[in-house]
Amino acid sequence: TRSLLWISKNSIVFNTAQLGGGIHLSDASMGVLFDSILWVNVASQGDNLWIGGGFWGTSASMLEISFCALSDGWSSTYLDPYTGNAIFDVAGNIDDDPMFLNPLAGQDYSWNNFELQSGSPCIDSGHPTSQADADGSPSDMGAVYYDHNAIRPTLSVPSLIAGQTAVVQLSNCTPNRTVFLAWSMTSRGPINTPYGQAYIGAPYQVRVLGSDSSGGAIIYQDVPPQLSGQSIWFHGLDVGSGTLLNPVAVTVL
Repeated sequence: TRSLLWISKNSIVFNTAQLGGGIHLSDASMGVLFDSILWVNVASQGDNLWIGGGFWGTSASMLEISFCALSDGWSSTYLDPYTGNAIFDVAGNIDDDPMFLNPLAGQDYSWNNFELQSGSPCIDSGHPTSQADADGSPSDMGAVYYDHNAIRPTLSVPSLIAGQTAVVQLSNCTPNRTVFLAWSMTSRGPINTPYGQAYIGAPYQVRVLGSDSSGGAIIYQDVPPQLSGQSIWFHGLDVGSGTLLNPVAVTVL
């Protein structure tokens, strides 16, 4: 008798095991995995997946995978070569970075945030026949869907004019908390940080600001005349939520 395992809408991340850091399927089991993320799991065999026949090695196990994200792709899976075990790559699988919002906030994982950042390849990329997410958008991969209607911390940089004063605004941040604003004339990225992916490069300048009771902060900065025609990259961090704001690139007029 085969057991059938259905796995959907899961984010299986940072686990460690001897065989199959994310999923271990054996003993004539059959599984269907979809709309899920298996990321940076570690094992002696099969970092994300191990499919085998079990202790006696006499009964095959099989897994169907569709519309999932697997770190390092199929090289992160191990298929026991005996007794007809099988992994079926059905459709829609990717190995792109899911761009978790804040996956490494603390060593005990208590503050980790596995929401998806804007631009994540996992957004709206689940199985086409899966139930829509709560915001009405197509199904996402992973346990935490990306809410297209949510109000998120935002960085706004209007036109920069050489020789004039620029007004840079941060909004929807955590009220009465620290926020950071960084800018650089060098673009780098994406650069992995504990808070997500950053898009500015050294040398850069950082200003430490405090948000007001509505979560807003404003900085006034003179734009030197000699910067006309130069591009400047901006990024910010809402410390209260551990959220990077949207990156902005502006050319000085």
